[in-house]
Amino acid sequence: MSGSPSPTVVVTGLNGYIATHIAVLFLSKGWKVRGTARSADKVNHLKSQPVFKEWVEKGKLEIAVLEDLTDRDGYKSLLEGVEGVAHVAAPLGSSASSWEGFKTPTVKGVTTLLEVAKDSTTIKSIAVMSSAAAALDPMKLAGAKETFAEDSWFPYDDAFCANLDPKEPFTPGLWYCGAKKFAEQAAFELVETHKPRWSLATLCPPMNYGPLIQAASPQDLNNVGAAGGSVRDFISLIEGKDKALPPQRSPAFIDIRDDASAFYNAIAGHKSGRYFLCGPDYSFQQFVNVFRKLRPDLDAYFPLGDPTLPDPKPEDSFHISNVKSIQDLGVKYHSLEETLKDSLDYFEQIGVFKIPPGSWKV
Repeated sequence: MSGSPSPTVVVTGLNGYIATHIAVLFLSKGWKVRGTARSADKVNHLKSQPVFKEWVEKGKLEIAVLEDLTDRDGYKSLLEGVEGVAHVAAPLGSSASSWEGFKTPTVKGVTTLLEVAKDSTTIKSIAVMSSAAAALDPMKLAGAKETFAEDSWFPYDDAFCANLDPKEPFTPGLWYCGAKKFAEQAAFELVETHKPRWSLATLCPPMNYGPLIQAASPQDLNNVGAAGGSVRDFISLIEGKDKALPPQRSPAFIDIRDDASAFYNAIAGHKSGRYFLCGPDYSFQQFVNVFRKLRPDLDAYFPLGDPTLPDPKPEDSFHISNVKSIQDLGVKYHSLEETLKDSLDYFEQIGVFKIPPGSWKV
């Protein structure tokens, strides 16, 4: 990009696992990044993190407060003069106890950004984080052997979700799937109605695993893991041999760096459409077995589980197609072994294996 100004991309939710990797990839490719966090305290914390500090000092990374993902005025200043947008931030949290609590912030968090962006004269492409959950029916996944792809959608409507009992264990999962579905559909409807000058891609990954580059020390894993989800599960695999394996919530995962690559390629390549992202089938038992194979000297750090269990096979459960992401976005997926080796290397780099297993936990 020499000879011309570096383009700027907005990355929302910069303190998140996925957003961190997306921002670092764009920065490494010569872009400037304008990130967001929910408070001034979080902005200051991000600026001091080793993964970002150098870029901030070079003037390549700026971070703004965006407290509310439905704040039109906040988006107006955020989007000024940018060329691309990676919308990764999501408002969902464990405190949502109703269907409207899940749906409305999720849908408006996407559509408000797009409504503000539609009048931009500089934005060329937008990529929005969705989820493979937008295609699934959690109540029918046990033993399911079907393949989900870009034309697959969560099969229930708004009325069904509104009538679910909040106390039933399946309800939050169903609400999550529904909210992701309706946010995606609202985004594409807005594009169809207004026909903006920019491209829109929605990206739908399963679980994300890989190097936790936002952690600079073992103690940082406490803050990183506080987000829960796939990050918390992954960290639990290095807490000690006597620890239980986390429950399996998906048969497939994606290397976090491949998720970032999909965002970069969608934005830089001005891609439009819906893309399912998916790496290898896996189990947590397989993860810890491979950890031990790679680093037998670190046996005490990895939960034992049941090493006699067979590795998962694609025919044993449902499948998520990644064909379109390979052909259209050019994503080159890491193997399971590459993901786990590089993750162990990073844990070692920040000193996790210099102290007793799990002793960093507070």
